Amino acid sequence: MSKYILKINDLTKSFTSDKDKSPLLFDSLTIEFPAGAVIGLMGTNGAGKTTLFNIISRLVDCDKGNIWYDNGDKQIDLLKLKANVLKGIGIGRLFQDNHIFADMTILDNLLIGGEDSFGETPFITLFKRKKHKEKEKIRVAKAKMILTELFGKDNYFWQNRNNYASELSYGQQRLLGIARLLMSDHKLLLLDEPTAGVHPEIREMICEVIRKINTSKGVSIIIIEHNFKVIEVTADECCFIDQGEIAAVGPPEDIIGNPIVRKKYIGI
Repeated sequence: MSKYILKINDLTKSFTSDKDKSPLLFDSLTIEFPAGAVIGLMGTNGAGKTTLFNIISRLVDCDKGNIWYDNGDKQIDLLKLKANVLKGIGIGRLFQDNHIFADMTILDNLLIGGEDSFGETPFITLFKRKKHKEKEKIRVAKAKMILTELFGKDNYFWQNRNNYASELSYGQQRLLGIARLLMSDHKLLLLDEPTAGVHPEIREMICEVIRKINTSKGVSIIIIEHNFKVIEVTADECCFIDQGEIAAVGPPEDIIGNPIVRKKYIGI
């Protein structure tokens, strides 16, 4: 196994389809994300953080470059794949939007996360699940195990598993979304602003869950995050993007304490 989970080479992305006339968002972006680590991805608004996630997730194309992903078995160029196959090779993503099914139960939200077709045809997935009741027992047991590992015995989510997800607070829905990712055996998680807009108490829980997933399961995690404190307590390494370029990489305390970063990011 290589030392990286993602290696981005010479990635170029223009703002429009006419790359000869459009200003570039990324111009030959090159960076490696180490395997088994939590990486904080920071930058000013419009720096390209979410666009980079979208390119990695195959929701957006780029003009040129390679993104090599090592899932432990082989190295794969993600740019040759379509979005619907990423789950099968071990990549999961938490979007800024919770993507929680509010009119379904907490448990059903988790069970959908264990389906191969989740994210593509969720309602067909539900129909198929009725034909495979024997598999559902296995998934329910896995859901209980995940919730127990993350939140402890007799946790709120399991105790209220038959309640509608709409009854959860926004922060609790974020936690549920992270837990749902574990229903598949991911090697890499992309978390897009997991703590944005949540109560400080929930923010602390999300930070604890991120570290727990990384340390207990060895999952590599890349986080887009604006909160310095979240990066400090979760990340092993921090990458600061400015105007589509990698401006600084290093331990969180070094990047957050960097005068250039602080001036560009928070104006001090």
